[in-house]
Amino acid sequence: DAVKSTYEVTVKSFVRESGYACHDLGTVPETVTNIPESSSPGDAAQLALWLGLQTGHIEYLDDAERWVRAKIIPSQCPAQYARDAEGNLDLRLLGAWSCYLHPQGGLRSYTDVTAAVLHSLCDMYKHIAIRDEAGLTVYFHFDYEDKNVQIISERNDEAKLTIIPKQKDNVFVRIPKWTPADSVRLTVGGKSVPVKMMGDFAFIERVFLPDNMTIVIEYGLPIKTTVEVINNVEYHYTWKGDEIIGACPNTDARPMYPKGEGCK
Repeated sequence: DAVKSTYEVTVKSFVRESGYACHDLGTVPETVTNIPESSSPGDAAQLALWLGLQTGHIEYLDDAERWVRAKIIPSQCPAQYARDAEGNLDLRLLGAWSCYLHPQGGLRSYTDVTAAVLHSLCDMYKHIAIRDEAGLTVYFHFDYEDKNVQIISERNDEAKLTIIPKQKDNVFVRIPKWTPADSVRLTVGGKSVPVKMMGDFAFIERVFLPDNMTIVIEYGLPIKTTVEVINNVEYHYTWKGDEIIGACPNTDARPMYPKGEGCK
């Protein structure tokens, strides 16, 4: 209960909906900057994971996946940003995370931040899908494969999650709370079937799995706009589902996101 209260009151105020977390949390105004960093949203996502899977607060798994999609993946330094003006690759930057020069960009490399983010991502990854006595449970909608299942995540106009169990078992798939319930569609073995929900999970009973056990879940990706105030500046984010597809104001210095509509 104490961890849940701390998460709700403190963690979710330091780590914004977008995943923005300020590096400086000082109380003296002149010491506070708007420089963000990636390990705090990673830590917050890991707390959400633990609260979800260990205490039954499944609703927090939406937070965990959103922070990974909206902040951690966009803030990893890609190959094009790890090259200098002559096109030479700097391996110290490639794939790294850090504190950044601007609220929406200026990607660079800090070893301790990279290590912390990787720690959180490894924990998230190994809990994407878990098989136990109840069956196979898919918690997160990321690409994944192990001895029990292969998962393919695709996002275009809608989300499409393909789940291929490697043995016949009950299957539970967490459905994000932010997607409209009437947008969720399910096919099993190529045939459309009604969506049967058990709490936050679509449930496919083992006895109804055909020899072709491929399960496909499709659902809507609503567009919305949110505003976060950082150092007295309003930052407007355009979302598609739980991903940020545009930010304004933005920066031209190794940005995390595309520029939002109408942003110069």
